Amino acid sequence: IHCYSVYEGYFWEAVVARIRECFEESIEGCLPEWGQGQFEINLYRSDALSMADTAVIFKTAVKQIAAEAGLSATFMAKWHENYTGSSGHIHQSLADAASKASLFHDAARPHAMSELFEHYTAGQFEVFRPAALFFAPFVNSYKRFLPDSFAGSMQTWGVDNRTVTYRVINSSASKCRLENRLGGSDLNPYVSFAACIGSGLRGIERRLKLPEAGTGNCYYTPGAATAPRSLEEAAHEAAASPVAKEILSPAMVDNLVRIALFEADVFKGRVTDLERRRYFEMA
Repeated sequence: IHCYSVYEGYFWEAVVARIRECFEESIEGCLPEWGQGQFEINLYRSDALSMADTAVIFKTAVKQIAAEAGLSATFMAKWHENYTGSSGHIHQSLADAASKASLFHDAARPHAMSELFEHYTAGQFEVFRPAALFFAPFVNSYKRFLPDSFAGSMQTWGVDNRTVTYRVINSSASKCRLENRLGGSDLNPYVSFAACIGSGLRGIERRLKLPEAGTGNCYYTPGAATAPRSLEEAAHEAAASPVAKEILSPAMVDNLVRIALFEADVFKGRVTDLERRRYFEMA
């Protein structure tokens, strides 16, 4: 494992170079990450719908390019228990339509966050558990939520802190944004983006307030809520939450819940490799 290594990247360059060539106007950064054969690829910012389209096309193309090279690519959130999970971090900024100036940055306020930015962040913070289903759509998604894993598994926020779920980046007006670290690389970008925008706008409309920013290792924040432990738990949380049906349409929430419960039941009926390894002799 060679995180950020130029040397490690060399061994995958034939495939990764092909990916970059196909998306040369969309890829902003590309580097080897913490897992073996794992790469982080950052897509250049755009409006939400265009970004969702690009993300779906990108994931499809990566799988095809890998197959051409005799390899397999996956965007599973946690493909193996011994290796790190794969995230789908969503960076969000808001600008004035006419002047293009940042509406999130205010150097005169705490953390250089405008009042509007605070409300927007608080909107997402408040629906951490009810909205988990919209960022983690599969049974496997919940295996990524581990302490000290850099996955957004706790209801926390902070400034440029990668141990929180809602990371505020405030180094300058042009870079001021919110990073939602809840989702894995398996998320549906249309659903996740809609949940981000819907909850953020709800926070603005209701002028929701944030608690104090977390500092240090926020995986051990006293009293902080944890992400649902399973797809089934997340589905029931979304179904029972009136707020979930405020940030997305009720029909969409109902449909996502039905799909999630169906997937959970499929998993319950399957015998896993773990069960064979642990219980074959023990039973």
